[in-house]
Amino acid sequence: MTPEEKEERLAELREIRRRERWGAFLKPFITLASIVISISLLMYMIKSCRERNPQGPGPRLPIQRIPEVPAPPK
Repeated sequence: MTPEEKEERLAELREIRRRERWGAFLKPFITLASIVISISLLMYMIKSCRERNPQGPGPRLPIQRIPEVPAPPK
């Protein structure tokens, strides 16, 4: 190997190692973020289903009724 080829090869290896280090650093954050997002979406869906169909135990919101408008006098 010539010295130029050796320097190019070392630069490639450094680049590969740098990418691997960043991957190892970011992977736990990406995994944790995806878990937190999926749990929050699941909790939101459960909450919205309970609000629409209040059959089970848990906090219930009062149903808003539209007031009836009296008929005009004849």
